[in-house]
Amino acid sequence: MSMWKVSNQQTQERMGEFYSRLLAGMRRADALREAQLILKAKYPAPFHWGAFISQGDPGALPVVDQSCGATVPGRLVWGIWPCLCFAL
Repeated sequence: MSMWKVSNQQTQERMGEFYSRLLAGMRRADALREAQLILKAKYPAPFHWGAFISQGDPGALPVVDQSCGATVPGRLVWGIWPCLCFAL
């Protein structure tokens, strides 16, 4: 969720960093924090990196086994477990 309007460039950079970490199995809150720290190094003013907050479950995304529908804790490993996908 965004607390104020931020330029598309900074939003695109932050979301790219955020989702790459999220898909690697990082917790939502930690992925956002790391993305913010990367942007903070590039754009020191909080206006550019502090607009987004995490709401809801701060944990990692659950992984769902599509073959049986069961939620499996852990990371998605591309190419090794092709029947798994993230439940959004």
